[in-house]
Amino acid sequence: MGRPYSKAQGGAAIVVAAADTPGVLKSRADLVCTGTSSTGGDEDSINAALGRADTVILCPGTFWVNDSIIMGSNKTLKGSGAGTVIKIRDDKNADFQEIVNSDSVGGNTHITVRDLKLDGNRTNQAAADMQGIWFRNVSWGFVERCVAASFRVAAGALPSGGIRFDDCSYCDVEGNLCYDNQRYGLALGNSSSYITVRGNSVDGGYACIILASTVCDSIIDSNVFLNADDFDIHLYGGSSGANCRNIISNNVCIEGSRGIGVENLIYAACNNIIQGNTCYGNARGIYLYRSGFDVVQGNYCIACRIEGIYVAECLNVSVCENCCIGNSQALSNNADDILVGCDNSNIHSNFCRAGAGPVVPRCGIVVTGNANVVMDNDLYNDGFGTAPFVDGGTNTIIRNNRGYNPVGISSITVGVSPFTYTADASPETVYVSGGTVSSITKGGNNFGLTSGAFNLEPYESIIVTYTVAPTMYKDVH
Repeated sequence: MGRPYSKAQGGAAIVVAAADTPGVLKSRADLVCTGTSSTGGDEDSINAALGRADTVILCPGTFWVNDSIIMGSNKTLKGSGAGTVIKIRDDKNADFQEIVNSDSVGGNTHITVRDLKLDGNRTNQAAADMQGIWFRNVSWGFVERCVAASFRVAAGALPSGGIRFDDCSYCDVEGNLCYDNQRYGLALGNSSSYITVRGNSVDGGYACIILASTVCDSIIDSNVFLNADDFDIHLYGGSSGANCRNIISNNVCIEGSRGIGVENLIYAACNNIIQGNTCYGNARGIYLYRSGFDVVQGNYCIACRIEGIYVAECLNVSVCENCCIGNSQALSNNADDILVGCDNSNIHSNFCRAGAGPVVPRCGIVVTGNANVVMDNDLYNDGFGTAPFVDGGTNTIIRNNRGYNPVGISSITVGVSPFTYTADASPETVYVSGGTVSSITKGGNNFGLTSGAFNLEPYESIIVTYTVAPTMYKDVH
């Protein structure tokens, strides 16, 4: 058979072989590398090929690098699957990125890396911070079906690890596998927007994915995150910005310290949607801090060691239709399925059940803050340690929560005439009978009745005027 590409002449594609590429493939390659584990140097041939062609195809084999592979605009680096390995040489021991874009200031566009493995060789590195891919100021960048593994990162280096995008836009990170990295598997940050992270698997490290500073209008969808030392997914806005209008959906987060976190040092209206995710065995399933106008909907938080869903110092958040089962299994008996500390938020239609482990939740739902609505939640379970629901807030509206509302009929102690009775946080029916009553008014309206049943919304009042005190009961719904 003839050679499919003319040797090193450029054009649409150049094929590059490693020193250990199988002979039949090596004989057909346009360039053959000679780097070793002690010298590296294969980046020279790869960079030369990228300078001559729009697409560089790497054969199966190990490409040993001592310096970065540099990609300009409209370039594609394509491997032959996981058998194509780009590996940092032994004892590099210096800050290093295997693949970077050529213009981190002015920016590049349309760069693609796919179908290869990036190996940090961290067992043979004694120092420094190393990464597989670091794109800065790239638009329309694509990293697909790659493996990024074994990158050494110092304890304080954030965010570093397998694949990193900063100041990027309209990029896709899809179908990659990251594992055995000391810090982050995937990292996005520094004013990135319109990034899609879909179908990736990340195992271990300090955290699986971090979205730092300001990341907006991005999608984190259908990824699997395992065994993170901290967050599986962490949107960290810091004090200078916030992560806004992102969709975090259909991800699976297993056994991390915390599953999904949206965290800002100052309050920010973020408008994120966190939907359809499964958090299993994390310390906390979903964590929101100083965020606002977010929707947490349809998530599954199961066997989390502290709270299933934790919301603190937030505003106008909707926590709805989530399923929280068996949380607080082992570490704490001061934890809850859903803990919401915020104002003007809506907690509705959630399903909470205690687990069968050695420690059951203290409560199903706990609310602090002002003017929150808690309604239509299913809290029916005798296993809750303290109560299915605890209202620690002000002006909370609580209605139609199975296992908590209704609470049934109880008597009202009638005070001096005219007696004003005000409903608490839940709707009530108030019954007035007997005595000598001249008027019963509600909202300034005189019903013309001296007895009967009166429906009150939360914090609504009736005034009973009498000469002989009637008997009054309330039925809390």
